[in-house]
Amino acid sequence: MIEMSRPVKMNSLLKLYFDRNLLTPQKLLNYLKVDETFLNHLAGINLKLFKDYVNENREYNITNLYK
Repeated sequence: MIEMSRPVKMNSLLKLYFDRNLLTPQKLLNYLKVDETFLNHLAGINLKLFKDYVNENREYNITNLYK
């Protein structure tokens, strides 16, 4: 098990996963069966990170509907 000493590293790691589409915020939350605020309180993960990628994913899906 890899231990993260700082929340910044966890935020950076999640951003990398989300950028490369290795993981989506929704898949992570569903797997852990928690919501964003719980992860924020537990590990200090930035809530903006989730909101940015959820909104980006929605925009991408809507534009694909019209193609």
